[in-house]
Amino acid sequence: MRFWMLLAGYSLAQGVMFLTYATSFIRKAMRSFMAKVSLPMAIPTARYRQLRQMNFLVVKFQMEKEIVSSQDLLLTICREMDVSEKVARGLLRDFNTIFQEVAFR
Repeated sequence: MRFWMLLAGYSLAQGVMFLTYATSFIRKAMRSFMAKVSLPMAIPTARYRQLRQMNFLVVKFQMEKEIVSSQDLLLTICREMDVSEKVARGLLRDFNTIFQEVAFR
């Protein structure tokens, strides 16, 4: 509906291309949509510290190993952070969701 309102306000007699005329309206609509859709994400401090430590371990692990397997990474996380495999899997899942996608070969 907004598009039709935008189109109705445009006049070719102004000597301006429609794209030039519509750009600011399109940007405003996109920003408004993103503000409505995006949700702020709150991470508890303790979990954030764990994820930061895990980030360090992932980078260190990837630099030391030529072939990165998910099982080796999980064992490293368990050993270095002194957590169970279940907790390590949860941390890895959160890490992938929040920070980056870790590619395993």
